[in-house]
Amino acid sequence: MLKRIRGVVETRRGLVAVAAGTIATALAVLWLFVVPEKADEVAGIQSWAIRYGHSVCWMLLAAASVLYGLRAPRRLTESAAWMGLVAYVAFILALVL
Repeated sequence: MLKRIRGVVETRRGLVAVAAGTIATALAVLWLFVVPEKADEVAGIQSWAIRYGHSVCWMLLAAASVLYGLRAPRRLTESAAWMGLVAYVAFILALVL
């Protein structure tokens, strides 16, 4: 089953990349406007991480999607995705602390 899905994704690589990149960009914009109230209660890096961390995460995922669609080197695509994870972890930590 997983091989079949992987095959479908590979044959429609450009479409998948455009769709994923568009969705990720829309979510990044959404999260610029939907900011947890805690962002007003804290200052400095923590406030920045709460305000922008989620959007940065989604933009990095959009970049990873575009890189995938352009057949960029796998290391570059994976780096963008991993940086998105780091941005999300920073957002969550800032929100919880």
